[in-house]
Amino acid sequence: MFLLGQKASGKSTVARKMAARTNMKHIDFPKWVVDSGLEEQGDEAVCLQLIQTLAEQQKPRVVLESFPQNEFQAKFFLRNCTPPSNVFSLTCSIDISQERMNSLQDTDSNYVSSIALS
Repeated sequence: MFLLGQKASGKSTVARKMAARTNMKHIDFPKWVVDSGLEEQGDEAVCLQLIQTLAEQQKPRVVLESFPQNEFQAKFFLRNCTPPSNVFSLTCSIDISQERMNSLQDTDSNYVSSIALS
C-alpha cells in the first residue's frame, strides 16, 4: 500500500494505526532512505534497494508512507515490482497543516515553517 499526502496531512498517524490494526509492516520512506544511508543515491538505486528490502520482509503486507516521491520512482517501481494493492492520498487544509506544525518544536525533523506550508 502507498500512503501519500502533503506535510502534516496525517500520513504517519494513519500509517501507524493501519499497520497496527492489520498486522502490516510500516515503512516511512524518507526515514528509511536516511536510515539506509541512501540520501546521496539516485532514484534508481534507492528504488532497487527498496524493492530488495520489501522482498526480504517477513510480513508480506506493507504500508509504505510517502512513496513514490516523483514520477520516476513510481514508474520504476511499477516496472520492477508488484503494483501496490491500494494507493491512498491524504489531504487537509493549509490551516490544519499549520496548526499541526505549530504543535511541533522547530527542532523536530518533521517541522516545516508556516511560510513554507503556505
